[in-house]
Amino acid sequence: MITCHIVIEGHTEPVPMILPTIPSIGSVIARSSDPKSEHYLVKCVEYVHGHDTVNLHIQAFPNQISAVNAIDGFRNNR
Repeated sequence: MITCHIVIEGHTEPVPMILPTIPSIGSVIARSSDPKSEHYLVKCVEYVHGHDTVNLHIQAFPNQISAVNAIDGFRNNR
C-alpha cells in the first residue's frame, strides 16, 4: 500500500490517502466507494526524493456525478 498526500490548490490535506498503487495523471480516485463521496482527478504525481510517500495534486469534485459531468472519458462517451 502506498501513502499519498492530497494537494488541493497548493494546500496539503491533513489526512493522507492509502492506495494500493500510485495513480497516474488523469486517474479519478476517491477515499471510499460511495458515489456520494468526494472524488478527485489526478493532475500531477509528485515524487519527493528521500520519502516513501507521493504527493497527488488533484482537482476535487463533491461527488461522482459532478466528476462524470466535468471529466471527458470518465464513465461517459464524450
